[in-house]
Amino acid sequence: VVPPVVETQRRPGPKDIPYGIPEDEWPVVLARVANHESYRKIAKDYNVSRETIRRLVQASQKAS
Repeated sequence: VVPPVVETQRRPGPKDIPYGIPEDEWPVVLARVANHESYRKIAKDYNVSRETIRRLVQASQKAS
């Protein structure tokens, strides 16, 4: 009888993500969102999806 194999994480995520918005730019992005700029325009400036902007905004609202 073969003992069952204990799997760790099936799909481990990347350690260092080379894309996205640098952490030091987050306050700038949040200020632009507060200034009613569109997520699409901000996302285009940072070469990310608008979903990335939305997630950053959601995370900042949960943190405060």
